[in-house]
Amino acid sequence: LDNTFRVRRILYPLLAWALAGGRRALVPATLVAINLLALTGLVALCARAAERAGRSGWWGLLPLIYAGTWAPLLLDLTEPLQLLLLAAGMMAGSAGLLLGATLAKETAGVALATEAVRHALAGRRAAAARHAAAAALFLAWAAFVYLAVKGPHYTWLGAFFLDPPGAPFLALGGRAGPAALPAVVICLGALLRPIWVRDGPSWAGAAYALLALGAGNDTWTDPAAYFRVSAGALVLVYLSWVAAKDRLGLAVLAAGGLAGLLTLAIVVTS
Repeated sequence: LDNTFRVRRILYPLLAWALAGGRRALVPATLVAINLLALTGLVALCARAAERAGRSGWWGLLPLIYAGTWAPLLLDLTEPLQLLLLAAGMMAGSAGLLLGATLAKETAGVALATEAVRHALAGRRAAAARHAAAAALFLAWAAFVYLAVKGPHYTWLGAFFLDPPGAPFLALGGRAGPAALPAVVICLGALLRPIWVRDGPSWAGAAYALLALGAGNDTWTDPAAYFRVSAGALVLVYLSWVAAKDRLGLAVLAAGGLAGLLTLAIVVTS
């Protein structure tokens, strides 16, 4: 346990343990099974979002191409489950599903915050209250983990945020620069989209991108990490773009698709 913030991400290991019936030997298989099901579900949801907007369901494959979406499957990480619940929560307007996404990985909490504010500004008090209550429940869980779980490092929600400031742009000047560029482009595009597109996924995507851009060197010097941290922004941009059909959204998705294909080629040939 390198850091207590890992314990906040309880949903994925908890589901794996439950699916294994508490049998330790089965947990490696259930970890893989959950992520396979989660990625399949994510593609299905993205296809459904495209069909709702009058587009072909084949567009639903586009977010899967990005390395930040599929690479966690190879490493038994929590992002596939988080992205599934994040997409489901945004599409259904469900605070409960978004809370589940935060229990898979806390970065999804920005969607609870933006949805609470968006509904409040629109006068939808009940929806705003549900999202605010879900956010409060997550903060209570995070506080409990911080206070009760013992480990070598103790961090609150900030973890390595802004350590140092501008870490993604510093990474562009280093050896990892070309590889990190698509992740930075995705985050910057998601951050700018609310200037023109102001739906729920667009605002959530901008907040998610801002969080990713604030991550520190521990994220932006690790290819697996900076792809993963930007994947949520890309999925949220996709959910907004299928309806808005804006050029900036398409550029963000194209950057993700191209980077994903190149990464996949490297993985296959290495």
